[in-house]
Amino acid sequence: MFKESHPYISKHFNPATSCKYLIIGTFPPNKKIREGKKSLTDYFYGNKGTLWKILGKIYTEFDFENGTRHELVTRMKEWQKKYEVGITDTLLSVSRRDVNSANDADLILTDSDYYHDLKAYVLNNNDNIKKILFTSSKGPKSAFETFKTIMGSDIAQIKADLVTNLPSPSGSSNISWFNLNNESTLGLHQDFYKFLVSEKNDCLHFFNERWTNKKIKKVNKSKEKLPSCPKGLLNEFKVWSYKKVLPLPYNTL
Repeated sequence: MFKESHPYISKHFNPATSCKYLIIGTFPPNKKIREGKKSLTDYFYGNKGTLWKILGKIYTEFDFENGTRHELVTRMKEWQKKYEVGITDTLLSVSRRDVNSANDADLILTDSDYYHDLKAYVLNNNDNIKKILFTSSKGPKSAFETFKTIMGSDIAQIKADLVTNLPSPSGSSNISWFNLNNESTLGLHQDFYKFLVSEKNDCLHFFNERWTNKKIKKVNKSKEKLPSCPKGLLNEFKVWSYKKVLPLPYNTL
């Protein structure tokens, strides 16, 4: 079975550089996707419309979407240095059940695939790292679960806050924010519901009607489609979520 090696860890993650915030993912999409029409640059989260789009909305002094591939990597690293943010992944290599899939669930892993040196990095910087942010936490091959495998019992030694409730920067898990059977949150994930209550109270009527229609649809066993989330709202939620746990932009201090 074909084994892919991580294209960025050895090139772009320097274990000798400390950070206060550490963003951890799993493994990038395959080379075909990384070099395809959705490709933005050759770096962590280098596809269009993912983490860097979110960060660009928060840190408006940086343009992460326009420029050459080299210019974008330079800006991304400048942002990391300015705000003391490290970015890395938990896996050095993978095989995939479906070579075209970018889903963590399709990864096939052995012990040698894990980035075991990440454990030493975290423990050696234990007094400096304030927060560790995981871009996925659901499922045994998510960023958080693979990190737990790497750390073993030493995870209890970590002083930093482990942030495990962030929405995935990609669109692969978007549907999960609308598929809960919870009356008190109108069938929405509690974090998305909190966002609506806090920031988009005017949208609650839409989701209240949607929840009512969903219950009617279930009773009637209807195949009628429910209305989609208002355009742009989920992206606003992602920006809101990451803004709460990352350092404040200097222009707002």
